[in-house]
Amino acid sequence: MTARDLLKRLETFAASDDPKKGGVEPATPAPSSIREKCAVSVAAAAIIARNGVDIQTAEVFASLVIFSGQEFPLKNVLGALPRNLPSEAQTVVTIGMANLGFFVVDRLASRDAIENGGPAVLVNDRGGKYVVVTDSRTGQLFQLTANAEPVPYDLKRLSSYARVATFEYRSAIDPLSATRRGHTGLRWIAALSSRFQGVWLTLAGISFLLAVLGVLSAAAISTIFSEVITRAALGTLPLLAVGLILIVVADAKLSDLRSNILSWVANRLEFIVNAASFEHILRLPPSLSERASPAAQAARMRSFEGIRDFLVSPACPAAMDIVLAPFYAVIVALIDWRSALVLVGAMLVFALVFLIGLRAARIYISVVADAATEAQRIAIETFDRLQTISDVGLQHVWATRLSASLVRDQAAQAQLQKLGAAIEAVSSSVFSGSIIILMVMRGLAVQSSITGGVEVLAMTILGLRCLLPFHTFCLSILRIEQIRKSVAQVNELKEMPTELERLKGRERMEDLAGALSLVNVGFRSADTRPVFVALDLDVRPGEVIALYGPAGTGKSIILKMILGMMEIGLGVIRLDGVDIRQFSVEELRRRVSYVPQQPALLPGTLRENLLLANPLASDASLQEILKVVGLDEDVRQLPNGLDYHIAADEARGFNDEFRLRVAFARAFLTNSKLILIDELPNSLMEGSLGELLRRIISDFRGERTIVFVSHRADFLSQADRMVELSYGGVPRIVAVSRAKSEKRA
Repeated sequence: MTARDLLKRLETFAASDDPKKGGVEPATPAPSSIREKCAVSVAAAAIIARNGVDIQTAEVFASLVIFSGQEFPLKNVLGALPRNLPSEAQTVVTIGMANLGFFVVDRLASRDAIENGGPAVLVNDRGGKYVVVTDSRTGQLFQLTANAEPVPYDLKRLSSYARVATFEYRSAIDPLSATRRGHTGLRWIAALSSRFQGVWLTLAGISFLLAVLGVLSAAAISTIFSEVITRAALGTLPLLAVGLILIVVADAKLSDLRSNILSWVANRLEFIVNAASFEHILRLPPSLSERASPAAQAARMRSFEGIRDFLVSPACPAAMDIVLAPFYAVIVALIDWRSALVLVGAMLVFALVFLIGLRAARIYISVVADAATEAQRIAIETFDRLQTISDVGLQHVWATRLSASLVRDQAAQAQLQKLGAAIEAVSSSVFSGSIIILMVMRGLAVQSSITGGVEVLAMTILGLRCLLPFHTFCLSILRIEQIRKSVAQVNELKEMPTELERLKGRERMEDLAGALSLVNVGFRSADTRPVFVALDLDVRPGEVIALYGPAGTGKSIILKMILGMMEIGLGVIRLDGVDIRQFSVEELRRRVSYVPQQPALLPGTLRENLLLANPLASDASLQEILKVVGLDEDVRQLPNGLDYHIAADEARGFNDEFRLRVAFARAFLTNSKLILIDELPNSLMEGSLGELLRRIISDFRGERTIVFVSHRADFLSQADRMVELSYGGVPRIVAVSRAKSEKRA
């Protein structure tokens, strides 16, 4: 949001305590870009201070946000502040900036840190905390004093104890951001792994040390065998025994350390992936996120389980040890190059087994997934149509169909298990056969001498160390293919564009006048069948439109399409003559009043739930609107009134009427010239909630455009025009006076 935009919005909100009151003309901005931003910072700080933040801290926070160069809706800025405010001002600022998506780095102050720390930095010196900003044109530094007044800043004033906090927006440096991944070419999981480079290097170092210990253990065992057993040199036994024990202990400790690190990485990655996936699902367009069932959404969240299981399984250390196989082969080659050829040949055979097995696993796992999906679909369809199946007497036919799908599923599972057993048998044969060949070749080469027996023992230990990771990896082929699918699913989810990414750079909306136009609008369901087609409707500002029709004909869909919550597959929807696809969805939804069919209360205070619609609303405005929607008495009876905290498990405990009245209060606070009201429960329409709807229609007729959904004739008669919808048909536009005459006839 630019400085001029924010100034205009602040002045508009300041004059909008009364839902019917308009805004004022914005003040002329200061000529200097820095002074203009300082003026915005002061205005924003005054609003932030209303949330319990002291004015000095509010000015610091507002200045950092405004000068950051990033654009945030005011609602997001207020929501970034911690709910339970810490006493330390810098902690409040740090948490707020981090919640907005900035990386915060606190370090000793220096000329370089301040001059190259970004457009605005926070300096903490003995004289207090203050913001230093940089003029992008001249590079001159300015300190923001009280009321964000900029004065030239002299770096010589810094004391040796001063510290500076810099703020860099996440998309610029975060390897997971779409911007950064566009430069690196990494997909999301690969970019996430790059954040653990230090951990991977540590694990590589541990694996190399384990390889060295493996060679040393082979050498120690061979030395004990040759010196003690064959030559009876008992004097060296204690020293050799201690050395071997130390090697074994070090090997065990390093192996345990590697396992612990992998477990930590697995848990950390699982937390990051699940949290990021959940956040991304919430940011997807409703047309995508609402189409998937809760079970499908939960399955997306479980996509990482296969990766976590791999990291804590023996297959992951084996994958690390495979990289060190050439190290063992070189050691063996130094002893006998023919034996090294055996190891190299075995490794090539293992690679061939792995590639063939992986290709077959990919096919069989796909078949199993399709069979399981089909069986699940038939089972769900059976439960959905249970009454119909019973009424027409198709229980036997349906049971046969379900049994056949389960048989196909079990047959596919059996084929997959057979494949796993076949891969295990082939891999075991290659492993044991290679070790036997290695022992026989070395035994023949040394002609059964005592010294040769030592070499055979050493060669066997090294061969086991070299080939065991390959064998373990081949046994994990099915798991590796599942991991590949899990990684692909996570990458696919994270690369689906969110609403903000898809609509970035759209035009900003001015205050609505209320004109609404739907031109040849249609909608198709998920199975591509048309729900309605060719809807043409021009709504004048202040007109009242009613939508009615049987269930499933698209009444709620039309409201969601106007809000940008559903894709407009056919036709165009315009607000005040502008295609809504040209607007940011955040702007669109912030400028339209909407009462959903099933409103929800979010965890937090009741005041916070209301201020979601207008963070600048005063207490007087809230109390007035609560009285208008009939919630004043209910809120008064709650402990702490508006500051009553709604717990997560308590949000659904409020009855439908209470939640709908809160939704109406939010609609009033939005203060839009366009009001959308979805269908209200018929059981509540006979009472005061129905009276509230009647009052809204009569009070705002001619002043605000109202589009509401209903099937009751007494409410439909209050509309200026009605839109009659039928499934798969062309909606019919009917004037209310004509509808009444048709009904009398």
